[in-house]
This record gives sequence, C-alpha cells and structure tokens, in this order.
Amino acid sequence: MKNKIQIIFLTFIVIFFSACVKNTNVDYSAHIQSNPKSMLLILSDNLGSEANIENSILARSITPLTEAGYYVMPLDVVDQFLKANGYHSHSDIKDIPMDRLYEIFGADSVMYIKALNFGTNYNLVTSQTVVHLSAELYDLKTQELLWSKELPFIEQTEVGRDPISLLVNLITTAVTQVVNTQTNRAKEVLLPIATQSIFYRYDCNDCLLRGEYSPYFRQDAQIKDIVKNK
Repeated sequence: MKNKIQIIFLTFIVIFFSACVKNTNVDYSAHIQSNPKSMLLILSDNLGSEANIENSILARSITPLTEAGYYVMPLDVVDQFLKANGYHSHSDIKDIPMDRLYEIFGADSVMYIKALNFGTNYNLVTSQTVVHLSAELYDLKTQELLWSKELPFIEQTEVGRDPISLLVNLITTAVTQVVNTQTNRAKEVLLPIATQSIFYRYDCNDCLLRGEYSPYFRQDAQIKDIVKNK
C-alpha cells in the first residue's frame, strides 16, 4: 500500500434473542380463558437513549398484532380522544386505570409496551444498536395479566482500522457516519424485526397466542397439547 493510508471497516452483526436461548414454559391458561379479540396499545415507558420513539414503536406493533388475529384500536383515534380529555403524554396515558380504559374504549385488552433500551451506544471503534422491548397483555375487565415477554435485539458493529496507519480525524469521521447509520437502523430496520419477533416468530414457545380473527386460531404450537386434551 504505497503512499496510501487505508482504513478498513469490518462490520459484524450479532443478533441476540433471549427467548431463543431459554426454553421458557409459559402458562397460557388465563390467555385462553379471556380470549381477547380487541386490544388497546399503550407505550408505558421509554427508558432508552432515543427520544420521541414512542409513536414509532406503537405504529410498528400494529401489523404483527393485526396479523396475529386481533383488532387493534386505531392509534390516531385513541390519541385524539385522550388528548381531548387532558391526556397529552405517554406518561399520562400509562397511569389511566384499566377500568377507566375499559369504560372509555370498551376494548377486551390492553397491551403495554415498554422500551427498556433503544438507541446506539458507541466508543472510538465500535457501536452497539439496541432495541430492547417488553410487552404485557392485560384483560381490561378483570385486570388480569394474560401474557408477558421481554426481548433484547442487538446489532453490534466493529469499526476496524489499519494497525500501521491511524489518522484520528478520519477515524472520528468514519465512526460518526457509522453511528448515524446505526441510529437510523434502529428505527427503520431493527424495530420492525423486534416488534415482529416479540409477538410472533416461527417455532416460538413464549409468543402471544393468535387471536380469534386469525385463520390459525388455537393452532399455536405452544398450546397444541392443551387444545388436544380438551
């Protein structure tokens, strides 16, 4: 490499699904008994470093829940109604009692989604983009917990460099570009995958059961033995 300084960037993507490691046995008896058909979506907390991500998380959650066979209350209608009644922030909305939510919307259930970590952490040569979500489904009439799950989704990028030639200013510029790209990836690439995976994925033993509007209702692999014995 005559008279040239080259900086090589090697990207390693590491994706961790905690549920893939743990063989979790989930009790679905309350979920089956309740059999919710309609659902409210509420973001209960955003503990990540990325601000103003709440609406994106909720919007990305609609498709997998609808495909799973649930009627999800339209976000814009719910948002407008709550704002008209003095609830302007997600912190306000999460504190509304469940019996009040049931009285207002008449939905069978509420799904509280929490962003435990969302954003990009980085140093000089690496960056780690995290979408770490948890979800809890409650019966709005009985206020009983029907299902819950937590799933971290991590993409790690290592920025390599020529060991002989180190130009700090070029490295800093390059790392900044990677971080900006990763921040966009959290919203545009990782978030859709994370919201799909937390609710349903192939051969999942702790995912949300399909709702009554799904053609595969009560055919979930994780309850096949329960259904067979009934």
